[in-house]
Amino acid sequence: MSRPRAAPAPPAPAQRSGSISLVLSRANATSIEELAEHKRECPACQLEFEADDYLAVISCCGTAMHAVCISAWVNSQTYAKTKVCMKCRKAIDARRPLNNVVPPVTDKSWDRGQEFTAPESVGADVKIELDVSSRPDSAARRQYRRQMASYLARQRSTASVAIIPETDVPARSRAAYRELLQTQRAEMDELELRYRNARSQWRNAFEAEAQSASAVSDARERERYHVGSGGQTVNGTVNEINALSDAVKAARRTQEQRHSEFRAHSKEYDEAKKRHQAAQLAFLQRVMRDMAAAETHDSSSQSSD
Repeated sequence: MSRPRAAPAPPAPAQRSGSISLVLSRANATSIEELAEHKRECPACQLEFEADDYLAVISCCGTAMHAVCISAWVNSQTYAKTKVCMKCRKAIDARRPLNNVVPPVTDKSWDRGQEFTAPESVGADVKIELDVSSRPDSAARRQYRRQMASYLARQRSTASVAIIPETDVPARSRAAYRELLQTQRAEMDELELRYRNARSQWRNAFEAEAQSASAVSDARERERYHVGSGGQTVNGTVNEINALSDAVKAARRTQEQRHSEFRAHSKEYDEAKKRHQAAQLAFLQRVMRDMAAAETHDSSSQSSD
């Protein structure tokens, strides 16, 4: 069977604290020997690793697999629903980064058989490190991006609060119009500051919730590894996990509260903008009515004379 071609390896991503990495390399006798004895066979195909196999080691649980085997997992319908590591069940986001390096393995191609040997482009000293950390909830990410896009659009469209050029206002009323605009700008500046602060607080709360969720996930993983290695569950660990779970709930409540505040400030900002525009139109209409009334009065006076 022909060997699958490896796509050009992307630059190694900067790993953030608590991140999960997937390292691809060409196996050799030394690297196989360095694996724990119970991890020297692929948990997917149950075959022992051999020299020159295309090996993938995931950091969340230290599990080694054939690259094609983990590709088959992350491209499966089961993974699409769960988005977790096949071995330890920790949340990961591996499909896109892995498919950029290893040709995707589907059910159909798996049934035809796979070549476990590393491609020639992966030399003995080559290591390809991929960041497969779970991302925040996709719906929350989309919502956050929409809110930020709205904010940036607002920044571009509100460079000036005036919708009526000063030159369109009769000369004798321009001083009053400038005073109106000055008052409106002062209010918008204050609302803008409050809006920015609310946005920053929501962003911080959003990140704090993600960090809390990662912390409890790490604690649960340590406990699973401890028990899986023959250890006993201890009350201290259980208490730690419970405390971290409570922290996640508290962080989520804070994030939701900050989001609610952000939305309220956004609504207040938009309503103020509409109110100011209406006030400017009303000002111009009032000025024009006064001018028309004055002209009518002058015409009547001249007719009387």
